[in-house]
Amino acid sequence: MIVVSKNNPQDGAILINEINIANYPDTEWWHEPILPDCNFRYWKNDNGTLAEMTAEEKDLVDNPIPSPYVKIYDYMGSAIYDIKDFAVPPKNFPYNVLPLYKKETLVKGDLIEAICYGNYDDSTDTFSIPIVKEVRTYFMDSGIYTSRPMTITWYWDDGTEHPDTKSKLKYYTPRKAMAAIKKKRANIIDTVSTNLIGYLLMTGEASTKEDAVVIAKAYLDNIDIEVGKYLKGTESSLIGNVTNDVIHTWLNNAVTQAGGLTIRALILNEIDY
Repeated sequence: MIVVSKNNPQDGAILINEINIANYPDTEWWHEPILPDCNFRYWKNDNGTLAEMTAEEKDLVDNPIPSPYVKIYDYMGSAIYDIKDFAVPPKNFPYNVLPLYKKETLVKGDLIEAICYGNYDDSTDTFSIPIVKEVRTYFMDSGIYTSRPMTITWYWDDGTEHPDTKSKLKYYTPRKAMAAIKKKRANIIDTVSTNLIGYLLMTGEASTKEDAVVIAKAYLDNIDIEVGKYLKGTESSLIGNVTNDVIHTWLNNAVTQAGGLTIRALILNEIDY
């Protein structure tokens, strides 16, 4: 709604006497007048300062990107002004600097997939609007990482994958390979800790999440020494402890949602790679 003060009424405008504005208490206001023909000026918030848009920014407001286009361009800000074809992925743009939400998938401690989304609902733990996806494959020799190819895929504005992808290849030096192994083992322990809470709930060993957390923490504290050795590179102690444990009988509980495997078997499957 547009409200302006005029001395004379305009066609289609309605005089509003009831409006009382503190700075202009005696002014008559006209509701929705016919505005004069003028050049519009476009304004933006530039780090807290009101600034006029550039010609390129004005053009983007008046002429939005036509569909289909690569969705990431909606999040690149002024970086898109040099783009000539919005149907081509920006393969050299550092998308990790964008305010996106990353969902990671790990298998036995290895990050095999990461998808960056434009939106995340914390109340439902739901990601939406996929922007870019990374898929990694790991190659090892005698238990040591040697290389890791990665494929990067961008998404169209309709949520489907763009066929034009980018491939990257990482080689591991001995030092980086050992650091990667330590990170892998730490990820495995984090996964076991998180999954254990779910297993306890699924099998009825715990009736609430709070109870499951207490049981899981007590168990992890009990195997703290073995976990420490595992993180340093010796897995036999932890594997032996989980295999031979007769104190924590719930380790034999079968998890229906995991094909009937026991909690013990699920933990062993995760830590023994």
